[in-house]
Amino acid sequence: MMKYKALTFLGLALLSGCARGDFESPALDAAPPADWSAKSGALLTAAGAYEDTNWSAAFNDLKLSSLITEALAHNHDLQVTAANLDKAGAQARKAGADLAPFIGLSANAGRSGNMESRDSAASQYGVSLDISWEADVWGRIRSGKNAAIYDYYAAQNDYDAARQSLAAQTAKAWFLAIETEIQTDLAAAFEGNLQETLKITEAFYEEGLISMQDIHLVKADLSRAGESLQNARSARLSARRSLEILLGRYPAADLEGRRGFPALPGAVPVGIPSDMLERRPDIRAAERRVAAAFHRMKEARAAKLPSISLTGALGASSSQLTTLTDPINLLWNVAGSALFPIFNAGKLDADIDIRTAEQKAAIAQYQQVALNAFSEVETALDNEILFRTRQKHLEDAYENSKSAEVIADERYKAGEVELLDLLQIKRNTITIESNKIRSAREVLDQRVNLHLSLGANGEGL
Repeated sequence: MMKYKALTFLGLALLSGCARGDFESPALDAAPPADWSAKSGALLTAAGAYEDTNWSAAFNDLKLSSLITEALAHNHDLQVTAANLDKAGAQARKAGADLAPFIGLSANAGRSGNMESRDSAASQYGVSLDISWEADVWGRIRSGKNAAIYDYYAAQNDYDAARQSLAAQTAKAWFLAIETEIQTDLAAAFEGNLQETLKITEAFYEEGLISMQDIHLVKADLSRAGESLQNARSARLSARRSLEILLGRYPAADLEGRRGFPALPGAVPVGIPSDMLERRPDIRAAERRVAAAFHRMKEARAAKLPSISLTGALGASSSQLTTLTDPINLLWNVAGSALFPIFNAGKLDADIDIRTAEQKAAIAQYQQVALNAFSEVETALDNEILFRTRQKHLEDAYENSKSAEVIADERYKAGEVELLDLLQIKRNTITIESNKIRSAREVLDQRVNLHLSLGANGEGL
C-alpha cells in the first residue's frame, strides 16, 4: 500500500506542482494557550517537545509490538481507508488531465451503392488525428484540479489517522485481554477460597459448633462466585475475539493473553498546544478540506465566465487504401469557439451558493476538530493524574482489606468471628482487588490515549 501511495503522490506532483495557490489556513477562533492547563509537572510529564517516536516500544512488550504490526498489515477497516486514498489519488489525476489537450485517432471504412446495380458500389476509407483543448483562461479547470488534490491530501491524513487509531485500539484491546485473564484467575481463586471456607464450616457443623444456616450462607456465596467466574470467562472470550477482529483474524478466541500488565513507561514530554496542530492528522485533514472547498468556490465562480475551446484535425480520405496517404487526399481544419453563459435558470448561481455553504461547513468543521483535539489532550492529562491517584488508593485499600481477611480467617477458625463478618470481608477484598486490576488497565489505556491525542506518528509504530 505504501508503494501505491508513493506512486500516487509522484503522479500528483508531476501533474500539478504546488496546488496551494492563494489559499491561507483559517485562524482558530479559540487560539491555543502557551501551555496545557492540565499539565502537572513532574508527576506525569517531562520538559521538552513531544517525541514523535514509536510509543508502543516504551511499554517493553514484544507481544504488543507484534500485534500492532499485524493489525496495521491485515485490518480490513484500514484497508478500506487505504482504498479510499487510492481512489482520491486517481480522482486528482483525472481532474488535472483536463488541462492537457485531448488527442484521438479515428479510422473508418465504408462501402455504398444502389440496389439496382452492383457495379455502382464504391468504397471509401478515412483516417483522422483529432485534437481538442479548452483554454483555462479563468482557472476553472485548475481550481477543480487543486480541489481534487487537496481531497487527496485530506484522504492521506485520514489514512494516517486511521493507522494511529488502529494502533491505539490494538494496544487497549491487548490490555483488556490481559485484564480478563487476570480477572478470570482471580474469580477462580476466590471460588477456591470459598470452597476451603465451606470445608471448614462443614467441619464446625459436624462438631455442633454452628448451625446449618452458616453452611447455606457459604454455599450461597460459593454459587455467586461460580457465576462471577463464568462471567469472567465470557468476558475473556469476548476480549480475545475483539482483538482477533482488529488483527484481521478469524474470531476463534484462541489468542492467549499474558497474566501480567506491562510496566507503565516513564514521563512523557507533551510539548505545547500549538505544536499539536501540525502533528495531528485529523486536524491536517480538516485544514486540507477547507482548502479543497476554497478551490471549489473558485471553480464555481469561474464557471460563470466564457469558456474558450480550440479544435483541430488532420486526416485523409480516399476510395483506395493505397492512395490514402497521397498528399492530395490530406485534409486539415482548425477552429476556435467561445461559449458565453447567458441563461441557465440560476444553476451557476446555485452552484456558487452550494460551494459557499460547503466552505463555511469546512471551516466550522476545522474549528471543531481542533477544539476536540485540545480537549482530548487536556482530558488525557487529567485522567492520568486521576486514574493513577485512584489506583494508589485501591492498592492501599486492597492491602488493608487483605490483612483484615487474613486476621478474620484465623479468628473464624478460633471461633472468635461470626461467619457473616468473614464472608463480608472476603467479598469486600475480592471487589477491591477486581477494581484494582481494572484500574491498572485503565492507567495503561490513558497513556495510550495521551500519545494518540498528541498525534503520535503512525509510521513510527
